[in-house]
Amino acid sequence: MYNPRCIRANKVGQIPAIQMSLDFGIDTDYSIESYYVDTAIIPNPPNPLDIVLNDGLWGDSVLLVCGQKASGKTHLAHIYATHHRIAVCDGTIDTNTQAPHCVIDNVDSMDETTLFHTMNHFKQTGTKCMLTSTHPVQTMPFKTPDVLSRLQHAMLLALKKPTDSVLYHILLKTMTDYNLYLDNQTLSYIIPRLHRSYASVQTFVRVLNMQSWSQKTNATIPFVKKILDDLDSPRLEV
Repeated sequence: MYNPRCIRANKVGQIPAIQMSLDFGIDTDYSIESYYVDTAIIPNPPNPLDIVLNDGLWGDSVLLVCGQKASGKTHLAHIYATHHRIAVCDGTIDTNTQAPHCVIDNVDSMDETTLFHTMNHFKQTGTKCMLTSTHPVQTMPFKTPDVLSRLQHAMLLALKKPTDSVLYHILLKTMTDYNLYLDNQTLSYIIPRLHRSYASVQTFVRVLNMQSWSQKTNATIPFVKKILDDLDSPRLEV
């Protein structure tokens, strides 16, 4: 079967043609090798990988990772899960298991009663648990005092806003996930014109992928400029 996602650009920025615009699913790389850390700003903030992979440091045996949408929380969750050969949970927890490690992605969307019983189970069994959330504890939708207390006593890893270096590497990684390629000149044009958020990179690459296929065009600077303008990104004079 013809699978357009398997075709890479055959020249710099040149995309083979297809007949319709589709936002194909992507094979996201959650490996530890693909997680980028801006070493220029270490140790403030500290290296997230050092914290995630050293669960002996976690307060009350729980780590809470908070950050913007698309800031790498799920990536870190998969790294921890792979390290301990466990699955990333999405809100459904089997409390009959005695596994010493657990990771729950998007804990802020979890049913509160389920979370209450889950955290009690973890405390009783001494399970090391990594949680991710878009929201800090103060703005989570939970009311149960015990749940809030457990979350407040967890070790907090707050993922900061991206530096230019982080944006650049996230852009490269996301394009690799989509099997896209741009030359360095075009990449250098994009970075200062993106909104300073992780999600802006994800949105830009998704639109670039769809528009490149549907318009059968080269991914040139004028082409990406039009996408950035349509996304209402900040512009700089050149």
